[in-house]
Amino acid sequence: MKKLLLLILTICFANTLYSQIPILNSKPSIIHKVLYLDFDGEVVIGTGWNSSTSNPTITALPSTLSPAVMLNIWKRMSEDYIPFDVNVTTDVAKFNAATPTSRMRIVFTPSSAWYPSAVGGVAYLNSFTWGGSPDTPCWVFENALGYSGKNCAEAGSHEGGHTLSLKHQSTWNAGCAITAQYNAGQGAGVTSWAPIMGVGYSKNVTIWHNGTNSNTCTTIQFDHGSNGITGAAYLNYTLDDVGNTLATGKTINTNTVLLVDSGMITTPSDVDVYKFTICNNRYMTFNVKPWALDTTAGVYDAADLDIRFQLFNATTSASLAIDTPLAKLNTLVGMNLPAGSYYFVIDGGGSANYSDYGSLGRYYMRITSNNVPTIISAFTASSNLCSGAPINFTDASTGGPNTWNWTLTGAAPATSTLNNPSATYNAAGIYTVTLVATNGTITSCGVTQTIMVNASPTISILNSSPICIGNSANISASGANSYLWNTSATTSSIVVTPTATSMYTVTGTTAGCSTSSIVTVNVNPLPAIFANSSSSLICDGETATLTASGGSSTYTWSTNAPVQSIIVSPTVTTTYTVTGTDAFGCVNSTTYNLLVQWCAGLHELAQNNSPFSIYPNPSEGIFFIKTSLTQQHDVMIYNDLGQLVQKLKLNGGSKLDLTKEANGIYQVIILDSGKEVYSTKVIKN
Repeated sequence: MKKLLLLILTICFANTLYSQIPILNSKPSIIHKVLYLDFDGEVVIGTGWNSSTSNPTITALPSTLSPAVMLNIWKRMSEDYIPFDVNVTTDVAKFNAATPTSRMRIVFTPSSAWYPSAVGGVAYLNSFTWGGSPDTPCWVFENALGYSGKNCAEAGSHEGGHTLSLKHQSTWNAGCAITAQYNAGQGAGVTSWAPIMGVGYSKNVTIWHNGTNSNTCTTIQFDHGSNGITGAAYLNYTLDDVGNTLATGKTINTNTVLLVDSGMITTPSDVDVYKFTICNNRYMTFNVKPWALDTTAGVYDAADLDIRFQLFNATTSASLAIDTPLAKLNTLVGMNLPAGSYYFVIDGGGSANYSDYGSLGRYYMRITSNNVPTIISAFTASSNLCSGAPINFTDASTGGPNTWNWTLTGAAPATSTLNNPSATYNAAGIYTVTLVATNGTITSCGVTQTIMVNASPTISILNSSPICIGNSANISASGANSYLWNTSATTSSIVVTPTATSMYTVTGTTAGCSTSSIVTVNVNPLPAIFANSSSSLICDGETATLTASGGSSTYTWSTNAPVQSIIVSPTVTTTYTVTGTDAFGCVNSTTYNLLVQWCAGLHELAQNNSPFSIYPNPSEGIFFIKTSLTQQHDVMIYNDLGQLVQKLKLNGGSKLDLTKEANGIYQVIILDSGKEVYSTKVIKN
């Protein structure tokens, strides 16, 4: 009873933990590439882990971490992988829907006893692309990591890196002897650093690195770039969200007391340029912070980006202010600016402990201004900005304007005086939108913002039609990340079996932009097949010509003859099948039943001195059959169509009753052990 109670409590506890696992996605729009943080336990069979450790079944208990710690782990790992096109998720449905060769299950469990070494985690190199059923996971052993969210996250990103081809970042001495399998980094405080593929449990900035790996003292491993995480078959860098030059930079509206915005540094060469114009003198502050669990100055727990900031005069390109600290991760600049145009650059930088190679990630900026105009022009745009689709602009100006002048560069229309206009951009790209709002007496500073119009997907469809009635067609769509058919299917390919020519619509969506395409599946009817004979009834031994006709171009008979007409000579009534194929490849068939009868004068055995006699003949239906033979015989009676109407046994003498049959001529055949020994005709009248 105690054991049963313990089992029930264990199951209930596991179910309670599972129900508390938060459903989280770092990039929910990415559906094909997934890192799945598995906290709910796993039973692993049929993998390399089982064979290499001689464990046919590995039972990993659910994580004992709290939902708050799980959230902490997900946030840290999401930031590590934010520069790449992969969704870090706790949702098993996302994992199951991902491409099998572009996903990894990272199991967080206290069950580590099955593995022969005391480690915080373990993974197979390159296994992100292995696929297979069952899949081969990697592991994080929370019990070996002190149940720490920080340590578990470090191990999770580290083991994920192994599955994406990365080896350990190691240290070597001048004599080329390895001094540490795991590079432990250096420094203290907010800029203390270690590589993710080393060991960073005690460091704040743990990032991807380009340094010597565990192979040799001269082998430099680039964790991302031309190989590594962004090598063939693995991940790609996230698309740049803000332009790198003054021409392609993002225009922001600083004619407000407070502007809040955000962005991301995605590659070592990426910089983000923001530009703005002010129409009067004002004091402005620029506060830029990296993403972190705690953005308190001097802490910035889990930040991966070390911010660099520089402000320029857009007219003269003169540098006005710069903040490139080596001992902190954020920047803060404040200064008086006269009316004019300006731009500033945000970049990832290094410190005394690390280079800018791995300084990637998200940032948030807060810009304040005083002495802003009475009327502040401002607007918002649709949440989804897609080429070829109308984009709605909504006036958000303050100060009571009643007149609006819009300049929509690259759009149709290119200008508008409506309060809330709509415009369409035919091509994807970065565009500027300017609004000057007035109230007739007071003119505000015009506000110019940059918008990024995403490309609406171009949907291509492969169609296996035309088909024949009764067959199925395969329809495949490509060019988008997700699909929805008018059949309600959500896969890229569907199989349909229409009975008539039909149209199917698929809507493909990428990054919130959708395009629909229509495909027609042509359905051809089956050819009409007819079969006729030169004679519908023949005698045994005669021939008949069977001819097929209809809408087919080729014919094949059940005799295997690939011709339109065949000559046959059956000895019994026979059914023939002909199959026709038309010019569209559609196939149909029909049958013809050729009747064969016994005919008078044919196969009739001589009756002189015969041991058999039948009388009276003709008769109204009652005939008597007599024989001098003692053995038993079979008597078969056929009508004039060759159909067997009666069968009886003959032992010396028998009575044949045809009173219920139609008047006519009947063939009587007597068989001895299956061999015909007598044949004659009788007439019923």
